[in-house]
Amino acid sequence: MNSKKFYEVLGLAYISKKLVWGELSCIGKIKNGSASLVIIANDIGLATQKKINYFTAHYDIPIIKFATKFELGQCIGKRIVSVIVILDLNFARKLKNIMEV
Repeated sequence: MNSKKFYEVLGLAYISKKLVWGELSCIGKIKNGSASLVIIANDIGLATQKKINYFTAHYDIPIIKFATKFELGQCIGKRIVSVIVILDLNFARKLKNIMEV
């Protein structure tokens, strides 16, 4: 897996306004059906992880566990981010392809 490429695509999705971050915003996008992919940090809290896992399983949305909260936040220009939802299907496909390589 090429983590640099993953960060670049994630940053591009942020610039294109095709992602949201934060637990409440992400759960809202999952519930209304606009989420294509969920990315959570490796060091996310247990309660938050259970909530996100529940909603992604219930609404059948793929989930990727990647990087730390600091690293996820850094690639979208924020301080600390534990959950990111990708809204665009093409960005979601690209990120999943990068994870598979």
